[in-house]
Amino acid sequence: MEKKSPIEKYLIIFLLMSFGVFLTTFILSRNECQQDHEFKELYHQRGITKELIIAEAEETKVKTCKTFDELPGNWKTSEPWKVGFLEAPKCPEKELIIIINTAHKNTKNRAILRRYFSELEKRNINFAYFFLLGKSETAFENENDFIIGDFMDTYDNLILKTKTSYEYFERFCTAAKYYILIDDDVTFNPAKIMKKLDEQDSQNVIFGKRWNQAKAHDHFWLREKGISISQDQWEKQFWPDYIAGPCAFMTAESAREMAKTAAITKKALTIPIEDVAFNGILREKACLGLVNEENLCVHLKGDTSRLEKRLQETVNYL
Repeated sequence: MEKKSPIEKYLIIFLLMSFGVFLTTFILSRNECQQDHEFKELYHQRGITKELIIAEAEETKVKTCKTFDELPGNWKTSEPWKVGFLEAPKCPEKELIIIINTAHKNTKNRAILRRYFSELEKRNINFAYFFLLGKSETAFENENDFIIGDFMDTYDNLILKTKTSYEYFERFCTAAKYYILIDDDVTFNPAKIMKKLDEQDSQNVIFGKRWNQAKAHDHFWLREKGISISQDQWEKQFWPDYIAGPCAFMTAESAREMAKTAAITKKALTIPIEDVAFNGILREKACLGLVNEENLCVHLKGDTSRLEKRLQETVNYL
């Protein structure tokens, strides 16, 4: 047998070691991709079927309280439903989960918020964020921070968008302590919000801008939008007091109560005003209170220049 030179021996060893490293990397990468794929398909494919969701919802015990007892009778009944996801990243084990309602065209708002979140990460704030979208033919940036709900992304489907945010949080963000749901033109200080939610009287409460005694059947805003509310939809003269949709925050326990209550109340689909449906009617059905804290998150109504300025001021303050 021909004797190999030292150079040939070293070359063989190097090739064997390189192949070993390649094989190990390939296996780990394949496992990671497979796990990520399995997570993305989890909601629809891995036993989490519509029937299972309905079965879980039917097992949910409805709490009773004064606000529940005062609801119209057709809102006390249970009818399970779900929306579901087309795509969603893993929910990391962070204390605060921020879900941002956005539209496909609002790329500038998302860029401003991503820069803001990058600064928050440098200050060791324990949080994660996701932008929430529905289906659309409009292209958007290729980032891994989107939750894509199984609905068309239109204004009329805001109720489905809100439901999707609670579905995602309740099912996947099991380690979270706090929940914020905002629009992409809201300025807010998450450190102050978490501090507020740590207070003892913050349990079983939704915070944000409170609206009181809004008329349900003869209101100028409803007339402007061409919305007519029937007695079957809501028989009372006024809506329950509610937190405005652009910003609502609460403890994780409160968010999970909202998610479970929404999961058994398909009638919410009949209310075309998502903040009334969730932060008013379903809040009362879930036996949660509400507190006005409009200064902790401010809706800037589409003003991106003010959004960037106010968020930078918040960063400088931290």
